[in-house]
Amino acid sequence: MKNILIAGGTDGIGLAFVKQLNPKQYHKIFILGRNFSQVKPLQIPNAILLTCDITDPGAATSAIAAIDQPLDQFVNTVGTFHRAPIAKITPNDVERHFALNSVGNINLTNEVLKKLNGDFAEVVVCLATLALEARQNYALQSATKAAYRYYLEALREERKGTLKVMMVHPSSVNTGVFVKSGDMRDTSGYPSPANIAKIMQFMLTQPREVYIPDIRVNNF
Repeated sequence: MKNILIAGGTDGIGLAFVKQLNPKQYHKIFILGRNFSQVKPLQIPNAILLTCDITDPGAATSAIAAIDQPLDQFVNTVGTFHRAPIAKITPNDVERHFALNSVGNINLTNEVLKKLNGDFAEVVVCLATLALEARQNYALQSATKAAYRYYLEALREERKGTLKVMMVHPSSVNTGVFVKSGDMRDTSGYPSPANIAKIMQFMLTQPREVYIPDIRVNNF
């Protein structure tokens, strides 16, 4: 049976992914996050909860060190959101969003690589269409997401043949990330977290010889 780690599995797309898992198909389900109030009621019998703020390198190292099984799958949905014209981006904005979207995610992934099954493993990361293109008022979002994207593309090349590195690039999704950032837009017409999670599940359920490196999800 497989072992899986879901980083960001406590909210939004990550939580939707956790809810779609069949616990009977896994030996251990490791869930990394900061607040497990939405996870604990699910009562997943083989879930191991890893409390971690990935912007703290020491915390990430300690959390991943607690994983006592080789990982077959790593799912990462951790990320922040920022919207502002370039003229209004502050040094604190730059530091805070790079700390999580880029530096934190890269450091976390580096630690996870030490735990992956050396024969074959799969990584699925939820990024954004803004990692693929620049748009007005989203300069910082594109910059931070693209940094992690290019790291993942290099990882693909370095681990070719033993590690599937897959990325999902949704546009806006109906999650609480906008409210958390002070953006009070109406998100009711955006795709649900569950639908994005289904796409990630689809990528992971393919046979080894079928490799889907990227899926872009536009809003219709």
